[in-house]
Amino acid sequence: MPDHGRVNRPEWQALWLQYEAVTTPLRAAGLVCDIETCGGETVIYVNLPDGTHLVIADDHSLPDRLADVTGWRIVRSHEDNPNFDGLLYDSTAEGEHAQLAAEVRSMLAAIALYLRDLRDADTVAAGQALGESLLEPRQCWCVINHPVTEQQRAELNEAITYARRIGDAAALPLLLARLTGPCPARA
Repeated sequence: MPDHGRVNRPEWQALWLQYEAVTTPLRAAGLVCDIETCGGETVIYVNLPDGTHLVIADDHSLPDRLADVTGWRIVRSHEDNPNFDGLLYDSTAEGEHAQLAAEVRSMLAAIALYLRDLRDADTVAAGQALGESLLEPRQCWCVINHPVTEQQRAELNEAITYARRIGDAAALPLLLARLTGPCPARA
């Protein structure tokens, strides 16, 4: 998880859960991701090992729900060097990849290909790891395990009861999402 004060806020946690299908594969490839909400706009911010970062958004800002994304616009930037600023991928209505719309796997594949073409060894390695993970057959990209047996459901219900009893506001939304939330992953 990112290390800042917003991670305990319910609105940030809700966004984090909504966009796990995007952030989990990136994090599994060794990249640091965060959901940034600034000036009324929400974006996914991905730090790259070479000191640059990716900003992932929709036309302008990400909606509150992954299902409402209409397309992806990804820009690579650097805080101090505008030479790195540039559009990496655009599947919004007017973008070069508009036919792919909001497909998560296509967007992640584009990031993997882009990172593998960079010269920084750690960034290339992250791109290779991301690309390889996209080849693995998966039904779900969640980092949270959805219960599939009655025993798992019972254990999860016990954990929810305990979290409510001790007032664990950080764990409760995640536990409830595991129990009732649909997997946000899309093919």
